[in-house]
Amino acid sequence: MVPTEPPFGQDGPCWWRARDAIDEVKAGETSNSVARSRRVVCRTGTVPDQILNSYLAARDHIVSGLDDIDRRLARLWFAGFNQTAMAKDVGLSQSSVSRRFQSHGLFALLDNQPNNIEIG
Repeated sequence: MVPTEPPFGQDGPCWWRARDAIDEVKAGETSNSVARSRRVVCRTGTVPDQILNSYLAARDHIVSGLDDIDRRLARLWFAGFNQTAMAKDVGLSQSSVSRRFQSHGLFALLDNQPNNIEIG
């Protein structure tokens, strides 16, 4: 049986904010004037939302610059590998892995992100 009404009302301030956010993301996908890392996620105008948007923009900027090896290292980090095991898995020395973590922003990205979020 197909329901005749949606599961929730399509009206009210939360619904309209969600619609605005979806429209803004879609516009950013097709526009060269809005950089991917500058997308707005929260639209309530509160300080916590501004902080969250800043964090997400910085995170997106770091992730967009990761190469395949960096993404593999991030996945291995989430799986609980240490740098020696990561190095062996990707065919680098442990010191090369450490340098990548330092110079490519992986420490900043991974130390401040929940473990249940997938990178690329």
